[in-house]
Amino acid sequence: RINFLHFCKIRNTIFKILLLILIASPLFQACGIINPNRMLDADKEYIGASFLNTNTPDFTIAQGDIVQVLVFTKNGYALVEPQISTQNNGNTPETNSVPLDYSIDINGEANLPLVGHVKLAGLTIREAETFLAQKYASNYIDPFVNVKITNKYITVYRGGTDARQVILSRPDMTILEAIGAAGGVPENGKASTITVIRKIDGQPQTEIIDLSEIESIAKANTVVMPNDVIYVEPAFNASIVREVAPILSAFSSIVLIYVSLVNLNR
Repeated sequence: RINFLHFCKIRNTIFKILLLILIASPLFQACGIINPNRMLDADKEYIGASFLNTNTPDFTIAQGDIVQVLVFTKNGYALVEPQISTQNNGNTPETNSVPLDYSIDINGEANLPLVGHVKLAGLTIREAETFLAQKYASNYIDPFVNVKITNKYITVYRGGTDARQVILSRPDMTILEAIGAAGGVPENGKASTITVIRKIDGQPQTEIIDLSEIESIAKANTVVMPNDVIYVEPAFNASIVREVAPILSAFSSIVLIYVSLVNLNR
């Protein structure tokens, strides 16, 4: 009976240690022990900026962008009946228009066929199409120009998992769609704490939104901008449990062995 009481005391001590760990977990979390990969930690009262809106601005061409340019004649007739290049594949004629990529250099210019170096930086896609149509008017009859930017992207940090870059295939991609394209909110991510980082007038601004409530659907459907960063805050770091579990298991085994030896000696 004495040994059993001794074992119960040891067991109670283990439970007290575990309880102490649970109680102190917020302190560990604040110190970065439980969530060492957490970024952008802020006080609960922190609200951040308010810049998210439902407007859908057109992409603006910038230095370093990669653009695809297609030029068609007769006000777009060649877009319907392509006549740029024709290949004969057996008995079936095939006509293909292959877009080429052009980079925007340090001066904001692209070196395009026939028209040479033209400055496109600072123009929206529609403005660039109108501008290039005027440039190609001396080479084609009623030119129709199609411009596409291929390297606009945002970065999504998904909790404690890997970060992913999402190419913006269109200018109206929403926050919810961007997170979905990156793989969604991971199992160890907090949908209630989504931080959007955007440079405004050269200064990074942050806005925190809660996607765990249906009331936040309006914010979830706001559009993202190129170079935005979306950060999904990680929840409780389950890896610490996996790390502590073997230690606790070994400690329990030692206690059991100790009690068994005491019983054998008595």
